[in-house]
Amino acid sequence: MESKPSRPVIVPIHKIRFHRAEAPSRRLESLALAMKASPELIPVRLRMRPDGTYDLVGGGRSRLNAALLLNWTEYPALIQE
Repeated sequence: MESKPSRPVIVPIHKIRFHRAEAPSRRLESLALAMKASPELIPVRLRMRPDGTYDLVGGGRSRLNAALLLNWTEYPALIQE
């Protein structure tokens, strides 16, 4: 049985393994603008790897790509065991 993550933590984006967008789309740019204007971000779900990096577990790839488009270096995450 998979354990539920607890509180969000801030994780450096460069430590998260996910498919990065090659070029920003209009949808991604719109998401980035919405994220920049919103005080609350939806955390991504991650699983820690033995090497100290993280795998993206459930969704969030677009949010992480939008964060990169905004030149953010960190993003809130829920870490699963």
